[in-house]
Amino acid sequence: MPVMVRSLLVCAFAAAIAVTTGAMAQDDDAMPAVHQAAAPGTPATREAVARFYKALNAMFAGDAKPMAALWSRKPDVVYMGPDGRAHHGWLEVSADFDAAAKRKLGGAVEPRDITIAIGRDIAVVADIEVGKRNGRTNKVRATSAFRLEGGQWKMIAHHVDPLPTAP
Repeated sequence: MPVMVRSLLVCAFAAAIAVTTGAMAQDDDAMPAVHQAAAPGTPATREAVARFYKALNAMFAGDAKPMAALWSRKPDVVYMGPDGRAHHGWLEVSADFDAAAKRKLGGAVEPRDITIAIGRDIAVVADIEVGKRNGRTNKVRATSAFRLEGGQWKMIAHHVDPLPTAP
């Protein structure tokens, strides 16, 4: 991952944790409570997050097109999925999404405990992803970054890893 993007993600995530306020109720069942870090742009970023999870579930059903529509085409995009591999640049990222769609894994993923930190043209989202498939439930923590491009929030990074086990 380019140093600038990595530094930006670390700083933005730290800012999200440092300035998070209480939970904000929402009427939309598709998006659970969001911990609001900054009010400006929050509805648009919440919509971008909702589009991401809708696209992720479409990909699990075999359709990678909604995911492709959400991502930036800039060379600094990065996806680090649950398999531990890092994909850099749109060609690698989209190839991974296409391969996942072809597998038609099924199931569904929903975000929980969402925190959003918003800057002028960057938004960082931290949440817990709850996946359900074949009667099993799995939880991972996730961090996503969006950049405002042409008036739209485009995803530039997504990273998931297992939740640490309690001692």
